[in-house]
Amino acid sequence: MNEYKDVDTGYYCLQRLSFDGHLCTVRYIGQVQETKGLWLGVEWDDTSRGKHSGVHQGVRYFNCTSKDPNAASFVRPTRPHDTPLSFLEALHQKYAPDVSTDQIIDNTRGDRHALSKPIEIGGKAVEEVGFEKISQQLAMLTELRIVLLDGRCIAGVLSTAGRGEGDRWFQELYEIGQTCPKVTELDLSRSLLERWQDVEGICNALKALKTLKLNGNRFNQLVCNSRLSGQDRPSDSTFDRIKELCLDETLLTWEENVALQIDSVASRFPSLATLSLSSNGLTSLGTHQIPRTMTTLNLERNGFTSISALLALASLPNLQQLYLGHNSIASIQDKQERIQYSNVKFPRSLFHVDLSFNAIQSWEWVDGLQDAFPGLTALRIEHNPLFDLEFLREKESQGPDERYMLVVARLANLKTLNFSSVTPQERANAELYYLSCIAKELAAESEEKEGTIFDKHRRYDELCEIYGTPTITRTTPSIMNPSSLEARLIRFTFYQPIISADGTSLPNIAHKKQIPRGFDVYRLKGIVGKLFERSPLRLRLIWETGEWDPVAPIEHEDWYSSDEEDEVVSADEQGNWVKREVELRDGTREVGYWVEAQEATVRIEMR
Repeated sequence: MNEYKDVDTGYYCLQRLSFDGHLCTVRYIGQVQETKGLWLGVEWDDTSRGKHSGVHQGVRYFNCTSKDPNAASFVRPTRPHDTPLSFLEALHQKYAPDVSTDQIIDNTRGDRHALSKPIEIGGKAVEEVGFEKISQQLAMLTELRIVLLDGRCIAGVLSTAGRGEGDRWFQELYEIGQTCPKVTELDLSRSLLERWQDVEGICNALKALKTLKLNGNRFNQLVCNSRLSGQDRPSDSTFDRIKELCLDETLLTWEENVALQIDSVASRFPSLATLSLSSNGLTSLGTHQIPRTMTTLNLERNGFTSISALLALASLPNLQQLYLGHNSIASIQDKQERIQYSNVKFPRSLFHVDLSFNAIQSWEWVDGLQDAFPGLTALRIEHNPLFDLEFLREKESQGPDERYMLVVARLANLKTLNFSSVTPQERANAELYYLSCIAKELAAESEEKEGTIFDKHRRYDELCEIYGTPTITRTTPSIMNPSSLEARLIRFTFYQPIISADGTSLPNIAHKKQIPRGFDVYRLKGIVGKLFERSPLRLRLIWETGEWDPVAPIEHEDWYSSDEEDEVVSADEQGNWVKREVELRDGTREVGYWVEAQEATVRIEMR
């Protein structure tokens, strides 16, 4: 619905403009109902500046690339906008502010001697004020290695973007190459660039360039320059030297990102190692060929919901690092995709994966990482629902720290978790804790359900071989009425080991007694003191729980104890497992707080 194009205004659709430093794209030139005069319909790069999506009073005037419903607004053509700059103008404004563009051009044409030649009046040399500073700044330009021109309103090779490519355009390219021939890193992010061929021309002029950053630009012409590259692939490709390319926040689809290079990325960036495409709203990757030299890919802040949407990357033999943070990934395989779960597999070269700030909430998902990423040794997985405190309150009693331990235990090859190295001691602790959790789960279910539990814990057999098989003690569910008198009593067996003077063990002294759960420990000790004819204040009551806990090997010089611990480690060890014993400490806590079972065995020791 664009009725006006370049009519008296000098503007054109898809033109890039900047108003007070805020970038936008012209989407419409024309009239708006119930108003007078012409308007520019613009889409703001910063969507918070907009008021609508191109619709005014129910009439759609234009469409926006952004999915934000308030990315657009109308402005008058008479509103002053920031002056667009050529590449060289922006360069000298930042790095040589005392040098005019004409002086830079003279310098690149070989007139350096004219700048440094003394001025003579009447045969006498006159002192030149400021010329030495200019010469120094010009010399600095030729030595620049890193050029950062982001946010500088660069329209292209020339300041008049979209006005053809005559001899002046090519002459400007020559002057760019002569002015800063040693540049290896160039940042042209958030500029007024519209045409990819301007980028191609600048890169062609900078023969040493290896890193190119174009974040936040909005390209509307993705065609390359045939005079630079030829009809097919050029013999001396413009992008052969580029190792790193950043196209964050460009709002280009995957196909457009790849189409930047005519046939494919591989044919135009044969040496590309790092590619960044964050914040582009991507939801899947197309089938276009990707450079097999790629080692690092950044796809953060997009719209991916499953790992299977990234299967196009499985063909990259050298991929090492993949960044997927701030997406909506909740599964390995999308339920709507007809892909076998076992086919979601990435190359073994891929060792680092960032999955932070996603929607992961199941252990089955974590287990699947080892299959999808067989070479995975470094993982970032924090800030997912699986570790969220609110989520944990609704699910299980384990805290975030315990769950991070389970991640280490479930992924056998993991060496780094959330930027922290996993030491051998930490791995042993995590795996023993995981094994104890499995043992508790088995003890809570019948033997008929063991197969289902083993399927959920694929490393169980492997961990049993390393640390030994835990003892599974199943308890018979109680069928008594919880409000009955029997349910309120605990059947205690108290015994005191007797050792003779020569160290020989004698038969234990034992007493059995039912005690209400509501009695506190002080009252319990009073009863036990009477049974054994001992002073209650000298008694220690050790509850033998009958359970076994895993214990990792520890270095004695690093071991420490705390008087605050209630648990007592028994000297009776079974491989890497120890009996769990709990001392009933003096206090007003009820006996039922310590002992939940209907029966308990308590060992009596003297202080």
